[in-house]
Amino acid sequence: MKGTGQAPLGQVSRSTGGVVFSGANASKSRAEFVRDTDHGVPTIIDPALYENFEATPDLPMGDGNDPVPMDHPQSGTNGSEGDPWHFRLTPTRYLPCTDRGEVALRNAMAEGEREKDPTLILAVPIDVRWLVDRREDLLHILKATPAPKAIILCHKGNPMGSGGHAAGLRKIFSRCENTALLRTDLAAFEAMVHGAAFASIGDRSSVRYSPLPGSHGWSKKNDRSPNVLHPAMLDYFRGSTLATHFRDIPHECTCPACSSWAEKNGRNSGGRHLSSFTDSADTYDAHAHNLATWSHLWNLISSHTFPERQRDYWRRMCANSVAEFEYLNDKHSGRIKAFKAPVHLRVWAEPDGRSGSAPELFRPYGEVSPRRTD
Repeated sequence: MKGTGQAPLGQVSRSTGGVVFSGANASKSRAEFVRDTDHGVPTIIDPALYENFEATPDLPMGDGNDPVPMDHPQSGTNGSEGDPWHFRLTPTRYLPCTDRGEVALRNAMAEGEREKDPTLILAVPIDVRWLVDRREDLLHILKATPAPKAIILCHKGNPMGSGGHAAGLRKIFSRCENTALLRTDLAAFEAMVHGAAFASIGDRSSVRYSPLPGSHGWSKKNDRSPNVLHPAMLDYFRGSTLATHFRDIPHECTCPACSSWAEKNGRNSGGRHLSSFTDSADTYDAHAHNLATWSHLWNLISSHTFPERQRDYWRRMCANSVAEFEYLNDKHSGRIKAFKAPVHLRVWAEPDGRSGSAPELFRPYGEVSPRRTD
C-alpha cells in the first residue's frame, strides 16, 4: 500500500498476514504503523524506484541521487525495525526484457547479495514479457541467487492479460524456490500454490499492478466508485459496474467487513449488496470487503495440508469462476455480454495433472450470485 488512510490495517491477520509499504513515503508509513499499532506482523518497505527509473548494466539500482538509497532501516519507537519481522526491498530499477535488461538483472542480484543483510529482499521488477520471452534466463538467474527474491511484474495494463503470461507465472514459481510475488491481485494465489515463498495483494489498483516507468495506470477518471472484489467471479470490478448490472439482483455479501457495515447501519439482512459501493466515500468499506474476502479465499485454499490439494482446489475455484461469468452473462446481461472471464482464470482453471470433479459452486459468503436450482 502507498498510504494508510483508506487501509483496514486492523484486519491484517496476526498469524498469516503482513504489510508492504510502497513508494517514496514507505518508511514513514511503516514507522507510523509500528508506532501506532501493536499488531506484530511482518512489514516490508518497497522504495518502488521501478516506477520511475529504468535499469542499466551500470546502474541497476538506485544510488545516492535517487529518492531512496539502499540504506539500513532506522529504529522505530515500537521496537527496532531491524527485527527479523521487518524487511526492505532493494531499490532495483525496472528491468526491461532486453539483453541490457538481463545484464542489469544479473548485476542487481550480485549487488544485493553483497549486502549480507538478513532483512534485505532482492527486488526483481521485470517487464512481464520475461515470463515468456526470457523465462529460462530468468529462472537461471533466480536459481543462482540464494537470497530471498521478490518479483514485481511491470506492464502497461494487467500483466496477466495474456494466456502466455499466466502460464509463464506458474512455470516460474513451480521451478524457483525462495521467491515471492508482490504488487499483484489474485495471481498471488496462483503463485502461492505453486511454490512462492509469500505474496502480497495490493489494497488498490495502483499497487495491484505496476505500470512501466513514466507511464500511468489505466482508470476512468470520472468514476469515483472503488474497485470491489467479487468473491465468486474472483475478479475486481468498479462499484459502478456492479451497480449497473446487479442493482436489482440480490448479490449480498456477508463477509466480516460487510456484516460489520450492516450492523452499524441497522440492516437486518446481516450483509451488504455488492452493488452499493458507488462513491469514493465507500472506498474504505470496499477495501475492508476486499481484504476480508481474499483472506477468506486463501484460508480455504491453505486449509488443505498438501500442496497438490491446494493446487487442485485453486484450479477448481478458477473453473467455477469461469462458469460464473458465463452464467451471469446468460442470465442477467442478455445480449450485452457484460462479463467476460479473464484469460488468466481460464488458463489457471486447466488441469495440471490431477483429475477430480468440481466442487459445489463456490460460495464464500452467502448467496452472492443467484443460480438455477433445476
